[in-house]
Amino acid sequence: MDVISNSQQWIDCQKYIARRLKQQTYNTWLRPTRGEPTDNGSFKIAVSNQFVADWIDGHFRELIDEALGEVLGRRFDIVYVISGAGDPEEQTRLNLDNAMMAGGNSSGAVAVGPAQIAVPAVPQNHNLNARYTFETLVVGDFNQFACAA
Repeated sequence: MDVISNSQQWIDCQKYIARRLKQQTYNTWLRPTRGEPTDNGSFKIAVSNQFVADWIDGHFRELIDEALGEVLGRRFDIVYVISGAGDPEEQTRLNLDNAMMAGGNSSGAVAVGPAQIAVPAVPQNHNLNARYTFETLVVGDFNQFACAA
């Protein structure tokens, strides 16, 4: 596994972007990212999940392109790498084999591996009637579609 090293180029781009966005917007969406250029003319940006990748691409793509152009002096194809949940101060691990197999063009995000999310147990204290369960549900014409769902 290779590591995205949060290059100085990306840190400089983040400074450029931070001056053009509200602080809360920058802190929410772009501050936790890591980035580095690749040898093939693209720029990898590591994000926590696919939603963040889509949001950044949809709302900040032009600003990122502008920042890369101003700071680095040329245009890059942006590749979003899904790094999963974790401490934003830690380096993000990247499986380059999966990223290359998934594509990596300038128009879309690349998902690398599923994120592991722990779901907390739901407490069973409630005031619901125990007789009304899916096991005792009577299916009729009026609720057949809901039952199938």
